This record gives sequence, C-alpha cells and structure tokens, in this order.
Amino acid sequence: MKTNTFINRTQALAALCLLLAASEARAASMDSVVVYRDRAQVTRSLAADCAAGEVHFSGLPSTLDPKTLWGSLSGGAGTVVGLTHTEEVSGPRPEAKKLQQQIRALDVQLVALVRQRSAAAAIARKLQSFRTHLTRVWGHQSTVARAPTRGWDQALDLLRQRAMVANKRQREALVKERGLRRQRQELSNKLTLIQRKSRRTTYRVTAMLKCAGRRTVHLSYVVPGATWRVSYQFRADPRRRKVTLVAQAVVQQGTGEDWRNVKLSVSTANLQRKNIPPRVQRMNISTQKPTDTRKILTRRFEHRRKLTTGKVTAAAQRGPRTQPQGLAMSLRAARKVTVPSDGRRVVVELTRRTVAGDYTLETVPKLYPYVYSKAAIKNPFAFTMLPGPVEIYNGNAFVGRAQLKQRATGEPFAFSLGVNNKMQVRRYVKVEKMEKPGALGSEKKLRHRYVLQLGNWTRRTQTLRVLENVPVSQNKVIKVSLSRDSTKPSAWNKTDGQLTWVLKISPRSKKNVVLDYTIKVPKDYVVHGY
Repeated sequence: MKTNTFINRTQALAALCLLLAASEARAASMDSVVVYRDRAQVTRSLAADCAAGEVHFSGLPSTLDPKTLWGSLSGGAGTVVGLTHTEEVSGPRPEAKKLQQQIRALDVQLVALVRQRSAAAAIARKLQSFRTHLTRVWGHQSTVARAPTRGWDQALDLLRQRAMVANKRQREALVKERGLRRQRQELSNKLTLIQRKSRRTTYRVTAMLKCAGRRTVHLSYVVPGATWRVSYQFRADPRRRKVTLVAQAVVQQGTGEDWRNVKLSVSTANLQRKNIPPRVQRMNISTQKPTDTRKILTRRFEHRRKLTTGKVTAAAQRGPRTQPQGLAMSLRAARKVTVPSDGRRVVVELTRRTVAGDYTLETVPKLYPYVYSKAAIKNPFAFTMLPGPVEIYNGNAFVGRAQLKQRATGEPFAFSLGVNNKMQVRRYVKVEKMEKPGALGSEKKLRHRYVLQLGNWTRRTQTLRVLENVPVSQNKVIKVSLSRDSTKPSAWNKTDGQLTWVLKISPRSKKNVVLDYTIKVPKDYVVHGY
C-alpha cells in the first residue's frame, strides 16, 4: 500500500513538473521581431510572479549574441536587476524513438521475407534437380518395350506445377521485400534529420526581478542569419484612372528558431555604417597647353544614345505612419506573419495605397517607332521608397518588371504599361545637309528637317505626348534655331534641347509634326559627318 502511494505521488509530481514546463513554454511566446539587413532583434514575453524572484527563458537559439540581452517589465512598477545565461543540450526527441521502433518492426518483417524467399528458392532448386534426374532415368528406360510414358507425363506436370508455385512465392516475397526496404530507407532519412536536430545547444536565460505581484517580463536579443529586401507591386487600373501601389518586404532567416505569428518590422538601419564624419581633402587646379588649335565640330548630337526623356508628375496622397530611427526608419508589417527558419523567402506586405494616376500616351520617334502607355503617380507613402524591383500590372495582366530608384515622399515617378498597338508613329528624314557660305558669307549652315507622322486608329480622340530634341550649343559662335516651317512645340527646354508636343488626334486620323532646325557654324570650323 505504501509502495502504491509513493508511486502515485511520484507520478503526480512528474505530471505537475511537465505541466509547469508546458505552461512556461506556452507563456514564453515570441512577441515581435525587427529584421535588419544582416541580423534580427527578437523580443519574447513571459508572465511571471515576482515572489519567485526570477524567471527563465529556455530554448533560445545558440547563435544569439549574449552582449545584446536586455530585459524589461510591464504591467506595473519594478525592474530587471540582472540577466544570466547558460548553455543547454537537448536530448533525443519522441519522434526519433517512434521512428526507431518502426524501423525495428520493418527489420523483423524483412528477415521473415528473406527466409520465405530463400525457402521458396530452395524448393525450386530441389524440384529442378529432381526433374533433371527423372528425365535422365526415363531416357534410359524409354529404350525398353512398354515404357510407362503416361505416368511420366503426369509426374512432369506435377513437378512443373510445384516449381511454378515456388517461383511465384519467391517473386511475391521479393516484391514485398523491395517495398519494405524503400519504407525503411525513408524512415532512416527522417531519423537522420531528426537526430541532427535532436541534440542541439540552446541558451537558457534567467532574469532576476525586483518587483511585487505579477508582471510581464520582456526579453530581447539579437541573432545573425536574417535579412530582407524591398519589392513593390504597381497595379494600374486605366478604366478607373487609379493606381494601387503595394510595398512588400522579402524576408529570409536561418536563425535557428521559427518566427510564428509575430509582429514583424523591417529596419533600413545599416549597423555596419561608419559613424565617423569624412575629412575634406585638398583640391588642386592644373593647366595643360593644347597641341592642336584647329576648331572641329563633329556631328554627335543625332546619336540616339544622347536623347533622354523627362519626368512625369501626378497627384498623390499621404502614406502610412513609420517609426523614425535617426537616419533609418522602421516599417511595420500590415499583419502578423510566420517566417520559418529554413531560408525560404517569405513575402510580407508592409502597406498599400490606391491613388489617382496620370495616364498618358508618349512616344519618342527618334529612338523607337512606338507609342507607349504610361501611368504616373507621386510617392503616396509617408516614408522614402527605397530602390528595389517593381512588378507592373495593367489590370490583371502582368506587363513586366522594372527597377525603382529612391523616391522621397511626394516625388513623382512613372512606369510604362506597354505598347499601344492602335497608335502609329513614323519618322521620315527629309533633309540632312550642309550649305557652304557664299562669296560674302561667314557661316556654314547645317540643315535638318524631319516629319513625324502620327496616327490614331482608336474610336475616340487621344492625347499624345511627342518628345524630340535639338542640339544645345556649348559655344557662343555656334547657334541653333528652329525654322518657321517647324510645328510650334508645346514646350522647349533650351537647357537640354528637349522639345515636347502635346497633340490631340481625332479618331481614325493622322497628324504630322514638322521638325526643322538650322545650325550656324563659322566657316573656318571643320565639320565632320556631312
């Protein structure tokens, strides 16, 4: 009776210890994670009774940096007066024992099948040997008159049937054996993976408390092996004249612990940046005497790589709230997420905004004979958009990928939505020649004339933005001017020489734009390319 009572008390005490351990494991939940470029800061919380004087956080990854451990209290007055950490080695897991039992059961079945197959093979060999012996004996007896051939046929048929049964048993046993060996190999692979993880080193952190009543203890630490990068989705809706911009974070981590249903934030702080201001270096000025005094003008302004397009602006709204961190900022995920510790990429949505978009049709005939649909907006977020890849959608159709440069709040940017096949553009070269000065002239004239033919084959009037450029003189004696025959541009940026025409083209009609300009050069200049 005393023995049974002792056993019952022991079992109750063990059950109580397991219950307390499970309760502690449940309470020490992961609260939040802040991901940096090359590491992460993890915060755990645990409800504790201050009367115990301390609280334990078990199973923390061995990769954490002990110098970054920090504890705090919430729920009332008090403080964490100290933190200590020790290493723990976990034992074998219950899954490993279960797999080992399954492997042993399969081994027993395999031994039985091997014996069954060997027995069937032995019977088949004996029957074959007996059949060979009888065939040899009957061969000698066949020379005697009145040989019992009928009995011989019956005996051979019986031997053949017995051999077929033995071979069938042998094949069936071989098939089952192969299947069991495959199962055993799969279980062995699982057992190997579990055994690699079963005995691992973890940290146990103890927080010493100075408080009264019950408090919530927060423990934060930094672990390496985590990173993130920004990505965007640009979804255009031409019918509603709207654009939805989605900011996302692609998170990867291999810190040794899964982040399950946590509040995730990503930080742009560069923890490896030097905080020492740079020194101002001395600047030197030197001169060099030219060896050739001839004045040469080379025709390079018509090269296509010299033309660049301007920026497009649009209306926008204010973005979401962010957490400033000096020169960096922290962006919080829209909802709780789970990130496994196996290096897989997890796309986390940070925020999204739907704003009015400025939809235009634009063409640069000098570079490409196509008309492009473009959607422009301003940065609608309250934070600076970091450089990153953008996936562009026109409605539900995927258009392509682009790269976004850094954009401040309210700064405009635009993306192409592809070629509009119902708009047509052609560029014809009419004149490209040099006119020499007359007998009393002092200047050479470089004449350029182009005709841009624009067609609208849609069923409604379209507004088209046409971009061209003319050379910009870097010398006072060289002058560039538009002729009277040129179509008057809507804008002419004389700093970069860009011309812009904003034209309204009626349905199923064409319109021509004439670009005619002259470059006047002193006659003593040597001109190449004409």
